Amino acid sequence: QLVAISLCTVAGLSISLTTYVLDGSLYVLKRLGARVERDLLEAHAQREQQEVVYVDDGSKKERFIDEKESLSLSKFPVSPEKLVSKAKELVAFSFGTKKPELLADDFQFIFPVVGPLSKEDFVKAFSSFKVEEAFPNSKENFFGFHVDPTEPNR
Repeated sequence: QLVAISLCTVAGLSISLTTYVLDGSLYVLKRLGARVERDLLEAHAQREQQEVVYVDDGSKKERFIDEKESLSLSKFPVSPEKLVSKAKELVAFSFGTKKPELLADDFQFIFPVVGPLSKEDFVKAFSSFKVEEAFPNSKENFFGFHVDPTEPNR
């Protein structure tokens, strides 16, 4: 056990050191004028946002959003039920990689370390993971789909 822990510690430190060196090198290259392609792609601005209705809990503070009332005021053209249905369809087709037409033409995948990736780059990268082949007996347990009352397009 101690050997396994030591190996994991060494591997973790090696990854951290490599990341530090690569990040530092990238910083230096950028300072010298190098352009990084992914930095040129700007993330979309927030597309939908609305005021929300709060539940009066007697505290005189706005704490709890009245989700149903807030969503009823939404001007987003897709109903919450339809949006949840579309989200489930997207998940069913491996987040759009098995049916890219489910993704908008201007789709962007944005994550703290990766992206933004265009639709084409996302489909190529995500479909290369072969998760179903790696874990053929896995069981997916998706649940809790809902629409955000403050951003009714999400």
